[in-house]
Amino acid sequence: EEFVGIARLARPLNALDSPIADAAIVVRDDFQGQGVGSELLRRMVLLAKQMRLRTMRAVFTSYNEGAIHLFRNLRLPYTIDIDHGETEMLLEVPQ
Repeated sequence: EEFVGIARLARPLNALDSPIADAAIVVRDDFQGQGVGSELLRRMVLLAKQMRLRTMRAVFTSYNEGAIHLFRNLRLPYTIDIDHGETEMLLEVPQ
């Protein structure tokens, strides 16, 4: 067995009961486009519900269209803010 992707969902260390957490996914290049990221993200949403989060925050470089598309495909309500080449996406966690 080997790792082909990893997901992280983390609240700020100084606010462990925060309703918002940072979300990140990395998939090995040779496994991209095969559904690994989608599955990791689907499981992340389930974890976010268990954590009683209201919002997941993801930050991308503005040219990372694949990652932005992946998060948009969740079909959750979201807002996007683009500033200085960085895209911040806030996604509402279904309750």
